[in-house]
Amino acid sequence: MYREHHPGHITLPTTWDETNKDHERSRQASTCSERSCEGMTLDETRELWQCMLELQSRYGCYNSTRIDMAVDAGEYGVDLMPNRFIIDTLNESVIDLPDEGRELLNRYLCPSSPTKQKWKFWKKE
Repeated sequence: MYREHHPGHITLPTTWDETNKDHERSRQASTCSERSCEGMTLDETRELWQCMLELQSRYGCYNSTRIDMAVDAGEYGVDLMPNRFIIDTLNESVIDLPDEGRELLNRYLCPSSPTKQKWKFWKKE
């Protein structure tokens, strides 16, 4: 439709001006928290999920339909465990969790560190 009403060469506006330093962008920080389940085994992740279900039933600290459904499912709630990215996202958005609950959660979370990476070939020797 545009071409019908504006025949000829199309000029697009410049979206990035290298001379203007005010508009420089830096890469955003990762959405992963400092404490992540990224390097955990499946069993460790499952234990973390069970801890999260317990925290939700005690404190209602997650704003998530999935975790509410898992709590309502009782012992079958572990079968509703999401992937690790979703678990990390849920743990980044915890609300109104008292210190006691935070300590319990932190026992199950491991810090994401290069020493626990699965792929060792990136490491310089």
